[in-house]
Amino acid sequence: MPVITLTTDLGTKDNYLALAKAYILKKLPGTAIIDISNEIDKYNVQQAAYIFGNAFEHFPENTVHILGVKSANVDSKDNLFIKHNDQFIFCPDNGIYSLFADGHRDEVYKLKTDLFPSSVLFVRDTLLKAAVEFLKTNKAEDIADKTDDYLQALMFQPTYGTDAIVGKCVYIDSYGNVVTNIK
Repeated sequence: MPVITLTTDLGTKDNYLALAKAYILKKLPGTAIIDISNEIDKYNVQQAAYIFGNAFEHFPENTVHILGVKSANVDSKDNLFIKHNDQFIFCPDNGIYSLFADGHRDEVYKLKTDLFPSSVLFVRDTLLKAAVEFLKTNKAEDIADKTDDYLQALMFQPTYGTDAIVGKCVYIDSYGNVVTNIK
């Protein structure tokens, strides 16, 4: 039974998340769909990378992860397919991969745009469509081309002086816990 996780900014107020899940169940009946979070703040790539990055490695081998959060200020139409420790990640090429990868040397591919063009509901129409095709054949070369050319984002690094440390709030969870980038 395939396992597909969803990390998106689709929310639960509208029908977009239901449309994505319906697509999975229609194309791959019996698939286990796990929501990592669908309440990412709109276009908040850093928040998505933090939440996803702290969850995805806990899933079993061959889990397919959909990381569906676009960036408001990156206009890339490309999407990535990443093989990471026997897991598979589909996400936009907006720098999000570099924010959670933490220096991993993964196999990175760009989805073939002629097969998987971007659309308004790109989570369903692009990322999930590619994931379903991959799960049918298990061949990366059928859906994507290997690349080393993808966008990389830089995380704000904390600084310190003699009497101060300057960091950034990375995330505030639902309990009010504040996560910073100060280690």
